[in-house]
Amino acid sequence: MKIQITNRTYTPLSDGFHKVRFLKIEESSGRWGLVFKSWFQVVEGKFKGCELCDLMNQSSNGINSKISRMIFALSSQRPKPGEVETDSLIGQLCYIKVEKKGKNNAITEYIPLSDFKDIG
Repeated sequence: MKIQITNRTYTPLSDGFHKVRFLKIEESSGRWGLVFKSWFQVVEGKFKGCELCDLMNQSSNGINSKISRMIFALSSQRPKPGEVETDSLIGQLCYIKVEKKGKNNAITEYIPLSDFKDIG
Protein backbone atom coordinates (compact mmCIF):
# COMPACT_ATOMS: atom_id res chain seq x y z
CA MET A 1 0.00 0.00 0.00
CA LYS A 2 1.25 3.49 -0.84
CA ILE A 3 0.27 6.55 1.11
CA GLN A 4 0.73 10.20 0.19
CA ILE A 5 2.60 12.36 2.71
CA THR A 6 2.02 16.08 2.39
CA ASN A 7 4.17 18.84 3.82
CA ARG A 8 1.95 20.31 6.52
CA THR A 9 2.74 22.25 9.63
CA TYR A 10 1.05 21.10 12.81
CA THR A 11 -0.99 23.89 14.36
CA PRO A 12 -2.63 23.05 17.69
CA LEU A 13 -6.06 24.47 18.40
CA SER A 14 -5.91 27.55 20.53
CA ASP A 15 -7.10 27.43 24.12
CA GLY A 16 -10.73 28.33 24.52
CA PHE A 17 -14.06 27.29 23.03
CA HIS A 18 -14.57 25.79 19.57
CA LYS A 19 -17.79 24.76 17.84
CA VAL A 20 -17.44 21.21 16.50
CA ARG A 21 -19.36 18.49 14.63
CA PHE A 22 -19.22 14.92 15.90
CA LEU A 23 -17.85 12.63 13.17
CA LYS A 24 -17.45 9.17 14.69
CA ILE A 25 -16.35 7.12 17.65
CA GLU A 26 -14.03 4.13 17.47
CA GLU A 27 -13.01 1.48 19.99
CA SER A 28 -9.34 0.86 20.54
CA SER A 29 -7.12 -0.69 23.15
CA GLY A 30 -4.74 1.35 25.23
CA ARG A 31 -2.41 1.06 28.15
CA TRP A 32 -5.37 0.86 30.56
CA GLY A 33 -7.74 -1.27 28.49
CA LEU A 34 -10.64 -0.27 26.26
CA VAL A 35 -10.37 3.28 24.90
CA PHE A 36 -12.82 5.28 22.81
CA LYS A 37 -11.54 7.68 20.15
CA SER A 38 -14.11 10.40 19.45
CA TRP A 39 -13.53 12.38 16.25
CA PHE A 40 -14.70 15.96 15.73
CA GLN A 41 -14.38 18.65 13.06
CA VAL A 42 -14.21 22.37 13.85
CA VAL A 43 -17.05 24.12 11.97
CA GLU A 44 -16.21 27.80 12.32
CA GLY A 45 -13.38 30.22 12.98
CA LYS A 46 -9.69 30.11 12.19
CA PHE A 47 -9.52 26.32 12.58
CA LYS A 48 -12.60 25.51 10.47
CA GLY A 49 -12.20 22.09 8.85
CA CYS A 50 -9.58 20.83 11.31
CA GLU A 51 -10.28 17.39 12.73
CA LEU A 52 -9.37 16.35 16.24
CA CYS A 53 -9.60 13.22 18.32
CA ASP A 54 -10.34 12.86 22.00
CA LEU A 55 -9.34 9.67 23.82
CA MET A 56 -11.62 8.48 26.62
CA ASN A 57 -11.70 5.35 28.73
CA GLN A 58 -14.42 3.83 30.86
CA SER A 59 -12.47 3.91 34.11
CA SER A 60 -14.85 6.52 35.53
CA ASN A 61 -18.06 5.12 34.10
CA GLY A 62 -20.55 7.38 35.88
CA ILE A 63 -22.75 10.32 35.00
CA ASN A 64 -19.77 12.65 35.43
CA SER A 65 -17.48 10.68 33.11
CA LYS A 66 -16.17 12.40 30.01
CA ILE A 67 -18.10 9.99 27.78
CA SER A 68 -21.38 10.90 29.52
CA ARG A 69 -20.65 14.62 29.27
CA MET A 70 -19.94 14.27 25.54
CA ILE A 71 -23.20 12.36 24.94
CA PHE A 72 -25.15 14.96 26.91
CA ALA A 73 -23.57 17.84 24.96
CA LEU A 74 -24.44 16.22 21.63
CA SER A 75 -27.96 15.02 22.49
CA SER A 76 -29.08 17.39 25.28
CA GLN A 77 -30.26 14.30 27.15
CA ARG A 78 -28.65 12.77 30.21
CA PRO A 79 -27.43 9.29 29.28
CA LYS A 80 -28.98 6.42 31.21
CA PRO A 81 -26.99 3.40 32.36
CA GLY A 82 -26.68 0.78 29.63
CA GLU A 83 -25.72 0.89 25.97
CA VAL A 84 -25.87 4.12 24.00
CA GLU A 85 -26.36 4.19 20.22
CA THR A 86 -23.73 6.67 19.07
CA ASP A 87 -24.68 6.53 15.36
CA SER A 88 -27.59 8.89 16.11
CA LEU A 89 -25.08 11.47 17.39
CA ILE A 90 -23.07 11.65 14.15
CA GLY A 91 -23.34 15.13 12.66
CA GLN A 92 -24.52 16.74 15.90
CA LEU A 93 -22.89 19.97 17.05
CA CYS A 94 -21.57 21.08 20.41
CA TYR A 95 -18.84 23.29 21.85
CA ILE A 96 -15.61 21.98 23.28
CA LYS A 97 -13.24 23.68 25.68
CA VAL A 98 -9.58 23.21 24.76
CA GLU A 99 -6.82 23.73 27.33
CA LYS A 100 -3.08 23.22 27.28
CA LYS A 101 -2.19 20.02 29.15
CA GLY A 102 1.56 19.49 29.33
CA LYS A 103 2.93 19.88 25.82
CA ASN A 104 -0.37 19.05 24.11
CA ASN A 105 -3.80 20.60 23.95
CA ALA A 106 -6.72 18.58 25.30
CA ILE A 107 -10.50 18.71 25.24
CA THR A 108 -11.43 19.37 28.85
CA GLU A 109 -15.17 19.93 28.53
CA TYR A 110 -18.16 19.43 26.22
CA ILE A 111 -20.94 22.03 26.20
CA PRO A 112 -24.37 21.73 24.53
CA LEU A 113 -25.17 24.48 22.01
CA SER A 114 -28.10 25.62 24.13
CA ASP A 115 -25.88 26.14 27.18
CA PHE A 116 -23.03 27.91 25.44
CA LYS A 117 -24.66 31.36 25.46
CA ASP A 118 -24.45 31.26 29.28
CA ILE A 119 -20.72 30.43 29.17
CA GLY A 120 -19.27 32.05 26.06
